[in-house]
Amino acid sequence: MNLETFFVKDGKTTILKTPAARLLYGWDLAAWLNEAGTSLQEVGGTGVGIQPDGDAFIQGTVVCVWITGLDESDGAANSYTFRFVCADGSVDYRTIHFIKRPA
Repeated sequence: MNLETFFVKDGKTTILKTPAARLLYGWDLAAWLNEAGTSLQEVGGTGVGIQPDGDAFIQGTVVCVWITGLDESDGAANSYTFRFVCADGSVDYRTIHFIKRPA
């Protein structure tokens, strides 16, 4: 899994991405799940400007998805939003935003 550090840009959780790379990205929800006293039941998601390469899936406490591509046009939005359902019935969303990695 891509273990690069997320950073906040313009208030958005962001990661640098090489447009040609196909990498596994995920969001570890362990702390949040422990605090809420629940577990992950199902996950899905949608991409904007990037291409998910398969369906999102759960690996322990991490929601994951393979991502390819990146819209490199000026002002393009590139993101993937996970939608997950917990065992207690709660539903939440987490979004990763992508920007082009400098050469």
